[in-house]
Order: sequence, then C-alpha cells, then structure tokens
Amino acid sequence: VALLAGACQLSQQAFRWSPPDPRGALREVVPLGALGEELPESSGLAPAAREPGVYWTHNDSGNDPLLFAITDAGRTVARVRVPGSALDEGDADWEALGAGPCPRGDCLVVGDVGDNFARRPQVRLLRVPEPALGDTVVREVDVLAVRYPDGPRDVEALYVAPDTSVWLVTKRPAWRAPRGRPARLYRVPAAAWRDTAPVVAEF
Repeated sequence: VALLAGACQLSQQAFRWSPPDPRGALREVVPLGALGEELPESSGLAPAAREPGVYWTHNDSGNDPLLFAITDAGRTVARVRVPGSALDEGDADWEALGAGPCPRGDCLVVGDVGDNFARRPQVRLLRVPEPALGDTVVREVDVLAVRYPDGPRDVEALYVAPDTSVWLVTKRPAWRAPRGRPARLYRVPAAAWRDTAPVVAEF
C-alpha cells in the first residue's frame, strides 16, 4: 500500500481496501474520509511505529517541507516541519516515504527522488527520527545524496528494509520509454548513511 500511495495521488480520499476473495477479485473499496486541504497531493505514505492507526504522509513537489500525521480516516493530527538547507534547493521533488529502523530507533525516510524528465544528476534521501504527534519541527535530519549507476531515473516509491537499507523503485526506466518496459529497482546499502560524498545506488 505504501508503494502504491507513494506513486499516486490519492485524490483527497482515504480508502480501506477489503481483502480479495479466493478467486483474486477485489470485492469492494470503502471510503473512510477525505484528506484536508493542506494535503492537495499526498505523495508518500508510511505507518507510524508508535501510534496504531496513524500514518505519515507529505505533499508532492512545490509544497512546504512538512510531514503530516493522519488517521486512517484522513484527519490530520500533526504537522511537523523538516528543516535544512538541503530541502530548499530548487530541484527538490518529494515523491516517496518509508518507515523503518535506524540507529536512533524508528525513523522515516523521505525520498526527494522525483525526476519526471530524468535530468537530476543526483537525488536525496532524508532520514529523520519519527516525530511525536506533539512535535512541530524535526530536530535531526540525515541527508544522503544518491546517484544511479546508469544515469538519472524517475524514482517514485521506496522501501526501508529491516537492515536500514533503502530500496528505490522507478516509475519508468527513462523519460519517453515505452510504457511496457519494466520498472527498475535500486538499493542504497545501510553503510551508505556513514558517507559524506554522494553514494552510487546498486542496480
């Protein structure tokens, strides 16, 4: 669900997907509520580790660097600013969000990885300790610059593995590539977070 939500706009509706029947057909989608006006284009989604029934999300590019905590009915229960000069660069494009372990405990990884025209020589991963619902600003941000071994890619979903590595999934192999071509998968190893220079992701 997080991968799907990270690549799609949710049209300001929160949904519950019922499990498919044994024949594999989806039975129904039940609307739960609407996302608030402050989330015109929810682009990443990850479950909160500390708050059952709460999810973290953020807007797509062109919006403030904010993380929003929402209920499974779409109601906003927290807004947390992510500070740092790395977020103010003109090519920033937040597309994906993942949750997983980190040296500080439970963390969120924001994927500043959007690149519709495959022009960015490097992208960024932003790792922050999962905020409490009463927080208004993130106090610590790890910023990791990432390059791909085969040139710029449009990545729009990510997954944080138990070993803290980050897996990145492309929306398309390259700009203007035929729609039938498969997506590509890259891995940023856990050790990369100790580097100060841009890391090259593994294909």
